[in-house]
Amino acid sequence: MKRTPPAVYVFLLALLPIPGLAGTAVVGSGPGGGPTVNVYDTSSWTLQTSFFAFSPSFTGGVDVAVGDGKIVVGEGAGGSPQVNVYNASTLSEQNTVTAFSPSFSGGVDVAIGDGKIVVGEGPGGGPLINVYDESTLTLLDSFLAFSPSFTGGTRVAIGNGQIVVGAGPGASPTVNVYNDNTFALENSFNAFSPSFNGGVSVALGDGKIAVGAGAGGGPQVNLYDASTFALQNSFFAFSPSFAGGVDVAVGGGNIVAGEGSGGTPTVNVFDENTLAQQDSFDAFSPSFTGGVSVAVPEPDPLLFMSIGFGLLYSWQRRRNSHDRIPGQAVRRA
Repeated sequence: MKRTPPAVYVFLLALLPIPGLAGTAVVGSGPGGGPTVNVYDTSSWTLQTSFFAFSPSFTGGVDVAVGDGKIVVGEGAGGSPQVNVYNASTLSEQNTVTAFSPSFSGGVDVAIGDGKIVVGEGPGGGPLINVYDESTLTLLDSFLAFSPSFTGGTRVAIGNGQIVVGAGPGASPTVNVYNDNTFALENSFNAFSPSFNGGVSVALGDGKIAVGAGAGGGPQVNLYDASTFALQNSFFAFSPSFAGGVDVAVGGGNIVAGEGSGGTPTVNVFDENTLAQQDSFDAFSPSFTGGVSVAVPEPDPLLFMSIGFGLLYSWQRRRNSHDRIPGQAVRRA
């Protein structure tokens, strides 16, 4: 019987979300806490380390993103629109940029993927989106995601050739999807009832767009197919009575939800296909009520492809050696 080369299985793994192999997840403290960022191992959801992303005296909260071996943090409301980039392994600061006018103090939302860092203005700013090269922080492009008159801020996500932008408080729960190279609008939809104006959080990973309701709505999370934009599933990440909003992340086979302002700093982890709850923990002191920002990376398919090709090469060499007739000379080129 012919045996399937082991590399075939490894190659196929690159095409599938693989829980536990995403590596590093991060949780940032919301307004009212210090600029604390906690780093977790996604295989066990145990705390690995913690650090201050900005001055310890800053209490405006931090927005977080993780991917490509980097942790990206954006300063929350009350500070300058600063974005810092850290090495995810050593936590050494690699780069920093002031994404918008230094006088803007509404905070920023950050995302990383496809070799880019995307930054959106928080509430009080226009719907301006800046796109940077993730290595050099060179500004690649800027565009307005919504009407220039809208001042509710934006939430951003990037991956798989798309930039997803969710409207902040004050507008309908609109989600716009752009091509991340041409910045052409690919689709636009309301994630919840058009009458809901509490804003939305957005995440992109594993071929899905996850959208969480902002403050004022229940802790509802909707999952959409990132190609067809069809609604795939919907669930409550916390008690249906909680109205502080929910921050979402998706990747590595997981959906991660962080409780918004007014609740405990709870993070719930769900299987992205069955929606079965995998884990739950308080990222900070249970008495903290400022909410949390969550981020989780996708496994890098190139990593698994390179492993697969390496195993294929090894398997082919072993097969060739087994097929050789004993005593037969080996012809060399």
